Amino acid sequence: MRGVAFSPDGKLIAVSSFALVRLWDTETRSEIYRINSFRDWVQDVTFTPDGAQLVTASHSDVRAWDVASGRQVRQFAWQQAWAVRVIISPDGALLAASGEGPVRLWRVKDGSQQAQLTDHAPFVHEIAFSPDGRLLASGDDNGVVRLWDVQRGELLRRFDGHSGAALALAFSADGRLLVTGGADKTVRFWDVATGRPLRLIEAHGAPVQCTRFSPNGRLLATADVNGTLHIWTLP
Repeated sequence: MRGVAFSPDGKLIAVSSFALVRLWDTETRSEIYRINSFRDWVQDVTFTPDGAQLVTASHSDVRAWDVASGRQVRQFAWQQAWAVRVIISPDGALLAASGEGPVRLWRVKDGSQQAQLTDHAPFVHEIAFSPDGRLLASGDDNGVVRLWDVQRGELLRRFDGHSGAALALAFSADGRLLVTGGADKTVRFWDVATGRPLRLIEAHGAPVQCTRFSPNGRLLATADVNGTLHIWTLP
């Protein structure tokens, strides 16, 4: 498996693997249908906030599917290889995808391109929208994290600190903090407004590939590629 996503109401779960996406009913644990029209690994899946569409990212394309029928709704103009991450803005208006080459943003309603973010290393591992959807953070292969204005497609600032690829990104619920994890085994806290580094955690023995805040913002979870999970209490 590569990608896993729950529908907003929690009644469905989508799971991706090689050339295949499966949709399951979480209550009955039964498979509803399969989407098998891919040529390679499906790296990521996500639902739109209204639960009506499922978006997939594979090595060769980014597509949206009607959840009720499993039929393709749209194919977005990816135009490059290796799409590994796909996310949707909190209001459901924009879709962003990253991987090899520029980060691309499209309008979900019609598939038109909103922006193309090009000032990166050749590979962007992770992207994240701010809670208000106005900002997008991206982490590249050189360990640089960038903050973008979504509407204008402009680079606002960069966060330099990781000595290896930036693999994980998470905004706090109020949008004031950005926490990043990297191949250098570190977790770093940043002030979003200024780009100032606030805190460094060196507790992992392997690259940190996931950072997540709890809904109330009081806890932070960090996980590495060796399967170690740390839970941190925040002030």
